[in-house]
Amino acid sequence: MAPKPQESILTLSTSLQKSITVHFSGGRVCTGTLKGYDELVNLVLSDAYELNGDGEKCRKLGLIVARGTQVQRVV
Repeated sequence: MAPKPQESILTLSTSLQKSITVHFSGGRVCTGTLKGYDELVNLVLSDAYELNGDGEKCRKLGLIVARGTQVQRVV
């Protein structure tokens, strides 16, 4: 019997063109509009901002590519 394909616990397709918050290794947090992603969880965010410890926007980043190896959590 062939094994079932493994389902992803991360469903980013429902978040396309919506605002998301990304938590990175090292403690940085960014927010922006999800424009695209791949199977390695590399993310493309537009209108991205880095957030400070209080959750306030502290630095405008614009269009960014977030490496999937550094992504810890997507909210």
